[in-house]
This record gives sequence, C-alpha cells and structure tokens, in this order.
Amino acid sequence: MKKSKYFVKARVSKGNVFYSSVKNSYTILNNRLSDVFENNDINYIQQYEKALFEQLCESGLIIDDEKDELKNAHFSRMLSRMDRSTYQVSVNTTLDCNLDCWYCHENKIKGTKITNEVIELVEKNIKATYDCNPYKELKLSFFGGEPLLNINSVKSLIELTSEFCRERKIELLLDFTTNGTLISKSFLTFLGKYRVIFQITLDGSSVRHDAIRKTNNGKGTYEKIISNMHLILENIENSYLWVRFNYDDESIHDLPKILDKIDGFNRKKCSLIIRKVWQVDHEKISKETILSTLFLILKQGFLVDYYTLPHNIPCFAERLNQVLINYDGKVFKCSTRDDFNDENAEGTFYESGLIKWDFDRLAKKMVFFGDDTCYECKLYPACFGRCSEKHLQNKDGFECVLKNLNLNIEELVLFNLKLKQLQQKLYV
Repeated sequence: MKKSKYFVKARVSKGNVFYSSVKNSYTILNNRLSDVFENNDINYIQQYEKALFEQLCESGLIIDDEKDELKNAHFSRMLSRMDRSTYQVSVNTTLDCNLDCWYCHENKIKGTKITNEVIELVEKNIKATYDCNPYKELKLSFFGGEPLLNINSVKSLIELTSEFCRERKIELLLDFTTNGTLISKSFLTFLGKYRVIFQITLDGSSVRHDAIRKTNNGKGTYEKIISNMHLILENIENSYLWVRFNYDDESIHDLPKILDKIDGFNRKKCSLIIRKVWQVDHEKISKETILSTLFLILKQGFLVDYYTLPHNIPCFAERLNQVLINYDGKVFKCSTRDDFNDENAEGTFYESGLIKWDFDRLAKKMVFFGDDTCYECKLYPACFGRCSEKHLQNKDGFECVLKNLNLNIEELVLFNLKLKQLQQKLYV
C-alpha cells in the first residue's frame, strides 16, 4: 500500500485536514496521526487505526501499489461523459435580449425566435433519441439570448415534452438560464407542477446592478429581479434557484448587500454561483477578498459554487447524451459560443430527428482530458483540468483553472472543506 500522490493537505489550527479528491470525503487527524501519515507509515495506521485506514482507502488517500490512479481518473470521467441515463436538450429560443449587459459574450440578434418547424424538430429529436437509447430523465434547458422573450414557444415545448415523458414514465426537469425580468405570476403558475431550476444573475448592489442590467428605456431591474426570485420560491414547490453573482474588482464588495436582500430565501432551495466577469484581470482582485467573500456566503448558510470539488461531473457540453438546438435549427454542444453560425455548428438533423454529429469536432471535446501539467498536479482527480471548449479556443498554451479562481490548491481545498461541512449540516 502507498499514499496517493494526489492527496491534498490543508493546515488548520487543530490537527490536519486530509481531503480526498476522489470520494468527496475528508477526515481530521490529530497531530500524532498526522506525523505518522506524513512519514508514510501506512502499516501503523492499518494495524492500530483500522476504521481510519478503511476510510482513507475508501476515499482514495491510501491506494494499492498496483492501482493506476491516472487511468482510473480518466475512466471515471469517461463513464460520466458516456452516461445515457439523462438526456439534456438545451434550446436557444432566441438570440435577442431585452437587456444589453456590457460583458455579454454573445452577439445579440434582434427579432430572432424559434419557429414552429424547429419546435417540431426538437420534439422529434427527443422521441427518436429515446427510441434508440431509452433514458430515465429528460432535462429540458432554455437559453438565449433571453429565452422568456419567446414565452409561448417555451410553453409549447414544455407541454409537448411533458406529455411524452408522462406516457413513458420519464422524469422531466426544466432548467432556465434567464435574466429574471420577464417572469410573471401566470408563468410560474404554469410551471407549478414541474421540477424547475432557475439561474438568475445579479451584478452587485442596486445602484451597480441597475447601471449594467437596465431595460432599453433605461429602467433598472434590480428590485424586479429580486421580487421574481421570491415568486419562484413561493409558487413552485419543487424548484431550485441559483443566484449567480457576476463580479468585478468593484462589485465584489457589494456581496453583503445582496446577501441581505436574499436572506429570507430557503437555503435548501437556493444557492449562489460566483463568477468573475471574464474581461476583468484576476490580478485586480486579491485572494483575501475572494476568500472573505466565499466564507461570508457560507457563514450566512448558503451553498456556493466557486469551482466545487470534486469536479467529476463533466460539463454538459462534454456529455455524449446532450445537444443544444439553436432557434434556427442549427446544432451545437456548448452554450458559450460567441456565434451560433454554420461555421461553429457541430451537427445536423437526419429526417428521423436524430443528429448527424461532426465526429471530428465531437472527438476533440470527448477525448480531451487535460495536459501533462495537469497529470502531475495532486488536484487532478478532483479537477480534471479546464473544459475542452476553452482548451480548443486557447491557442497560447496551457492555462490552469486556478488562475482565474485566484486561489492556490490549499486555499481551494479549505474552501471546499467548509462547503462540505455546510452541505452535511443542511441535508443530514
């Protein structure tokens, strides 16, 4: 037996935290056992600390000499990518938007909306895919643009899909990435019987947010969005809300005001996503500010996604059983494209409704696991490197995901330890 080369240790005031990057597990060791483990005295732990030994083996911190961790990590990732139990169909109902946020990566196309013909294609694809490889869950995701600009088409797709899923006893999950300004009480009543996930973005306090996310007539949207968040949680019993905070070097200091606004939200039905605006250099924001922000969120009882470990569930765009269908019928994998045009399209429809994928493009997404630098990193089994899309786009060489997080490995692990502790507290 040997100690995993991928184990990560973070120092704390009492003992040491050994965090497993494989099984979502951690254990607190006293100083005596910490010294034993540091000296790689596995035989002592196996003989005198059998329960601890079993836990460390289960979590991947102690491994058999014959085990190839790197190959096992790749195999685990491959299985996740090839899993067919869930089929995710993402739909860009439009590339138009009622807001004009300065940092948006997409090229807005006014007046665009999904046609009845494309809605029929989506329905046909859902049925044909099931006939070939029956799935247990269908995740229907709505993107844009602002997807709710085309709310009648959204409702039509949901009704058609719901009937199909009900007949075949398929679990249906609805997923909306929206700016939250066009949500109405009547629409939430329509969604009331479904499982629904919303992701809605805030950009700071009311003053800062309203300067960025304002309507075409210059009206701010902060209070409207907060109100609609309340309506979601109040009117859809089986709902979950992700409050996304896009921050820069100034707006990150507004987080306490946002937390005050959402303090009444059910922590079991609402979490935060924290993401830096991509145009802002990470060096403009200190790691002390990042860490204090993350720990403040946890202190307030909210779970938060800031590169959660282990990162062993691949991005939906890297999963085989997933497709993004644009309003005009073009087929893609990733929703973060600048342009959803012919040049970037990754598939076309057969007459049957199935998709003829461009296997050359698909292989680049599905095969990529990381770089040599990643394989030598002790965080790799929990991280799996950057996404394949960013790898393909970056022509300048390797860039670690930790760079934009502005944290080192130990700081990221410590944050995740605190996150796991809160998860256990919330859901035990």
